[in-house]
Amino acid sequence: MFADIFWDPAPYIIIIPKLNLPITWYGFLFALGFYIGYHIFLYLFASHIISSTDFNEREVNFKKMNKEGMGKFYCRTIKECDLLSSRIEEGALVGIGKSFWMRMVMAVSKKQLGESLFLKVKKRLYLEEKFPKIFIPLKERAIIVSDQFLLYLVLATIIGARLGHLIFYENFLFYLQNPWLIFKVWEGGLASHGGIFALLISIYLFYRKIRGLYPQISLFTLSDFVAIPTMLVGVFIRIGNFMNQEIVGKATNLPWGITFLHPMDHAVAVARHPSQLYEAITYLLIFFFLVFYWYKKNGTMNAGRITAIAIFLAFFFRFLIEFTKYEQSVNMMPIGGLLMGHYLSIPMMLFGMGLFYFRSTSYRSSH
Repeated sequence: MFADIFWDPAPYIIIIPKLNLPITWYGFLFALGFYIGYHIFLYLFASHIISSTDFNEREVNFKKMNKEGMGKFYCRTIKECDLLSSRIEEGALVGIGKSFWMRMVMAVSKKQLGESLFLKVKKRLYLEEKFPKIFIPLKERAIIVSDQFLLYLVLATIIGARLGHLIFYENFLFYLQNPWLIFKVWEGGLASHGGIFALLISIYLFYRKIRGLYPQISLFTLSDFVAIPTMLVGVFIRIGNFMNQEIVGKATNLPWGITFLHPMDHAVAVARHPSQLYEAITYLLIFFFLVFYWYKKNGTMNAGRITAIAIFLAFFFRFLIEFTKYEQSVNMMPIGGLLMGHYLSIPMMLFGMGLFYFRSTSYRSSH
């Protein structure tokens, strides 16, 4: 049925005139994945910090406080601002959160907190909407954090994935002797195992940066909020690999085998497993499962379990899909049918299992 699938797309979408700068499919899809992932994280983060009804010093602009303009809502200290909710009548809360984005965030908060606590949340949102230049609105607070975190994540992904590829799949000594080649990431050569390891480090570093400002966010909560969109980013990256005709699979006579006419590794143009699509589909299914799991269990599970599930499932299926590939590392020959990708996936699976067990047996955290 699919026996005559030939794949040979141009590696770039357009070439910017005058600059002669190509916009590659891989680069576009990589950026698109992070753009969508950013907005998912923004929503998840906002849906969590909305539950905090107390102000902190960075969320109130006392310089713009005006007693005449604010009337009964005027406050001089954080403690006074925290007591303002008692001055807000419930009738004034009608119409709070008019945008679709805010309604979605509020729906999650209401499900997690219950009516009584959610009422306090609405009172704080009322102050933010009524005096947005004084009480920094929820979305603006979430954007500030998400923008900073995005830089951490992008740099960690690129640096970790690049170093992981060079160490495990290339002759690293050659790159040490020619260090300028290390930076040619647009030519390919990013390993997901290294990228995930670097992501975990960046999450820890960023958590240390914000834990004083948002004490209700734990390290594991933050990692959960990253794990969900990371699966979707992986989908776009693997589609980018498919467009680049890289990481092609072994030859196959299965009906969905695809003939890559110009694979980056110069492999023979025969029908092969579309291993990139296998991974993309798997990551997409994991993403939907994690979203469903988060929505159903939000507020009733130990933080960190989503991270554990994501890591285990991603590398479990990666382990299986590796059997459709051939060895890409110059540092080893297949041993017992196992490739470098198999050996790198095993410790990641064990880490995911261990984290799940640890977060399931530890004390139940509301964070």
